[in-house]
Amino acid sequence: FGQEENQRLAGQMPPREITLCEDETFHPQICLVGIEPVSNFILVEQYQPQRDAETWHQCVSSKLAGLPVTVCQVTSDAAKAIIAHTEQYLGAHHSPDLFHVQYDTVRATSAALAGQTRAALQGLEKARKKIADLQVEYDSCREQCPQDTLVHVLEQHVERAETEESTATEQIHTCQARQERAQAARQGLGRDYHPVDLETGQPLTSDEVGRRLAGHFDTLDQVAAEAGLSSHARDKLAKARRALDSMQATIAFFWTMVATRLASWPFNASVQEWLRQELIPAYYLHCVAEKAGTAQERQRLRALAAEVLARARSPDGLWGTFSPVLQADLESKARQCADFFQRSSSCVEGRNGQLSLKHHALHQLTGRKLQALTVLHNYGVRREDGSTAASRFYGVASRDLFRWLLEHLSLPARPHRIQQSA
Repeated sequence: FGQEENQRLAGQMPPREITLCEDETFHPQICLVGIEPVSNFILVEQYQPQRDAETWHQCVSSKLAGLPVTVCQVTSDAAKAIIAHTEQYLGAHHSPDLFHVQYDTVRATSAALAGQTRAALQGLEKARKKIADLQVEYDSCREQCPQDTLVHVLEQHVERAETEESTATEQIHTCQARQERAQAARQGLGRDYHPVDLETGQPLTSDEVGRRLAGHFDTLDQVAAEAGLSSHARDKLAKARRALDSMQATIAFFWTMVATRLASWPFNASVQEWLRQELIPAYYLHCVAEKAGTAQERQRLRALAAEVLARARSPDGLWGTFSPVLQADLESKARQCADFFQRSSSCVEGRNGQLSLKHHALHQLTGRKLQALTVLHNYGVRREDGSTAASRFYGVASRDLFRWLLEHLSLPARPHRIQQSA
């Protein structure tokens, strides 16, 4: 079914430029997985003896043969083979996966800073216990022999212990503040790595995004220096920071692709500017809102997207001069442009997790079983709107997989009747 549908739908598919998310998983055989993130269509999912750039190229090119598709961008971790496959074989842009950047910053700072806070809390507890013990001894001595010089000595010990308690309290506040600054900086990488400002809805240049991201990396470096983190932690931060140029280049790539699309459409400069400043940001915010981590943030972003979209659709502006057909076409084009920015390969990570569960249950996934699972994902799983990954990818409705199975699978024979003895 998958082979028949792939051939049939490829002939009806309009030309497209796509992003591909790539990663490897192990069962323990090497399994290469490549997914188009907008449709969630699995383009590549097969076992291979190697995972070098040449192998990636062979797998992807064989799947793209006969498809009117151009891969303009690949989103993945910093695997050298995938980057080489992207830049040397596909001639496409490589977008770094945000999760792996943040993961390195978490590994560098989270556990170490939390350990310092725990140590400070233990120091405070120890200081308070020392004060309590000294206070008991001091009160006892003062009652029994108030004129003894030991009373004065114990009083000094209590004062020093109280000073240690105050110092330990200050140390806790300092450690907790460092944790909060580091956490805010890590979260800031995700909040500011967008071509549109999530607070105002205004488009952002690559330079502005680069400055914001650099500020968060500077904060992490400063916290590491203040906390005296290990060289290993600083190396992790340096590794994460090396992705900054690629992240900034991804923002520039997004706006370059948008500009190329706008220039290829028969619209004047005012319409192009309106699309860039209002309609495309509105649909981009709508996409981001659906992926936000909390209900409160989703509601906020949806409200902001609705506000920007209402401004773009103002009847007193350009929107009022367009026909309903042109309005629908412009909105479709704006959605396509918003989809160009892909900063995460989470669709592949999720698929790898599913395959791991299947492998755990079956202990082995044969190539044939893997192909069947790929077809089920592409043609069997439906979203709330009833669409499959294949229909979203090809832009054409696919046949019903379950109906096809009913037509082609033979029903199992009835079991033999067991004759019971008298």
